[in-house]
Amino acid sequence: MRMNCNIGIKLTWALNILWTITSVLIILTPYLASRDSPFAPYLYLLFKPTCHQLAHRSIFIYGHQMAVCARCTGIWFTLMLVGYIFTILLHLRKISALTLPLYICALAPLAIDGASQLVGLRESSNITVSYTHLRAHETSLHLVCRLLLE
Repeated sequence: MRMNCNIGIKLTWALNILWTITSVLIILTPYLASRDSPFAPYLYLLFKPTCHQLAHRSIFIYGHQMAVCARCTGIWFTLMLVGYIFTILLHLRKISALTLPLYICALAPLAIDGASQLVGLRESSNITVSYTHLRAHETSLHLVCRLLLE
């Protein structure tokens, strides 16, 4: 059963706002830590259940670790940026539905990166991890937004 198109549009905008707030908090956390704010430890704690927060897998700004690792940063920022783009394009009907074979092809870099690490062939850099997750979540978001708006 398909959602009413207006409900789907409202839901995608609500999710975009949520992802924006989350992304801002990710950047705000190290800034607050650099200013010795009492709120910074609570923000790190807020993101702890969703991320391992390992220092060697994290990006540092303002001299402090971001609230989440590079991979999670890629996930949240992709959800935010691509969410707005797809919501607008889908609302304007400028892009069409994503097919399953294209979706699987778009997820291939993520699968190759993860599998090669799992079997011990190599260790991914923060850039590689961020990029593969960016592509995978961009594609997944396209599929989800399309389903919500149909």
